[in-house]
Amino acid sequence: MKKIFLPCFASLILCSCITIKGDFKGLYGYYDKTNKDFPGLLVKPSLETPLCNITKTETPRIIVANGTQIKACLEQYDNSVLFIWSSKCHGIYCYALNAVQRECKAKGIELFVAAEYYDGESMIQDYNIDRPIFGIDTEYYNTSLTDKYMKAFFWDITGKEERNMKFIQFKNGQFERMCMRLEDL
Repeated sequence: MKKIFLPCFASLILCSCITIKGDFKGLYGYYDKTNKDFPGLLVKPSLETPLCNITKTETPRIIVANGTQIKACLEQYDNSVLFIWSSKCHGIYCYALNAVQRECKAKGIELFVAAEYYDGESMIQDYNIDRPIFGIDTEYYNTSLTDKYMKAFFWDITGKEERNMKFIQFKNGQFERMCMRLEDL
């Protein structure tokens, strides 16, 4: 009995000492929370509205769209790229929006940005980018789990199941490739 009791008791003590602080950005989309906490930030245009023509405003706003809608914008340019922005990312493949815009301008690439998940604090910032940021329409994909809606989002744009890339590039109106590094554009 002691052999069973002691490990169970030790496990219980250890588990009760562990706490998780913060949220799970990247696991969930946080659309509803962001929409509630930051009224007016998220804008969901009608399906008839050409998203490519929506211009950036002085007050930051996130244009909620699905992959098919964003793909239609990418197809309109000779050289365009969609950057998948993760605002809380801190790895080697994480890039500041302003740096991505500078690099794209220098290379003659039309930049579009889609936020991987909703983070109101980061989204209300005024970034030096030419277009408003897109937010992925989690209602359209019928899930708030990031991995699930990102797979479907990537499929809508590229026709491929791979989803762990930061950049989706189109040339002459056609999907060309995906890559992780800004330098590879």
